[in-house]
Amino acid sequence: MTALMAFRGPIPAAFSDEIGSESQKPLAIAVVGGMTGTIVFFNLVPVLYSLSRHREPHARAGEMAH
Repeated sequence: MTALMAFRGPIPAAFSDEIGSESQKPLAIAVVGGMTGTIVFFNLVPVLYSLSRHREPHARAGEMAH
């Protein structure tokens, strides 16, 4: 939820062409791009990992002590 709000907050500044946006626009674009990458990374990597790994218990797993 925090990452989502940090992503949504600077979107108006990233697309603004008003007076004074020359100084805020580059930072807003960097924040939006970084948060987009973070959101994609934290959602995509676990999905890809679960798709790539087929986990079966070892044949002798029941004999092992815990």
